[in-house]
Amino acid sequence: MDNLDPESPEALEKYFATLKSTFLTEGWQVFQKELLEEAKNLDSVQTCKDSEDLHFRRGQLSILGNILNLEENLQKSQDHLEETYYEGS
Repeated sequence: MDNLDPESPEALEKYFATLKSTFLTEGWQVFQKELLEEAKNLDSVQTCKDSEDLHFRRGQLSILGNILNLEENLQKSQDHLEETYYEGS
């Protein structure tokens, strides 16, 4: 995507629309299912060898959580920006 100008409502609309169209694809749904399965596999401390492995696993789960929640977080950001924009108008 071209540079996103946060001052441009049109650019933000395009940004949100582009990501939302991605979320509707079959590929995104498959990707989400794969990530959920991976998160289930990583969500056990029983197989951690040591504290370093545990911290690494926590990082992996954090990243997976961010991706799995991307759609919801994007909607929250869009709602917040719209509220801010309309309140300021």
